[in-house]
Amino acid sequence: MATRLLVIHKQLVFAVTIKQALEQTGGFAVHPFTKAEAAFDFLRDHPQDIALVDFNLPGRAGARIVQQLRSLQPDIAVIVTPQ
Repeated sequence: MATRLLVIHKQLVFAVTIKQALEQTGGFAVHPFTKAEAAFDFLRDHPQDIALVDFNLPGRAGARIVQQLRSLQPDIAVIVTPQ
């Protein structure tokens, strides 16, 4: 089974590049989002293994995003990027 990765990043091109690169390996199912709220809505119905989060997402503090992710899915692994 593929590792399910939620990507939340302000730059869609970055998120899509990550999706393309990882899905080519056959080991990942990547779901890219540029808005935290859209990602949260998706996560409610589609549990993920890992979340890759842009700490500097406009309009929402990175720490708050991590907190919300953990409240929706306590066991999700979270990786935070500074850019």
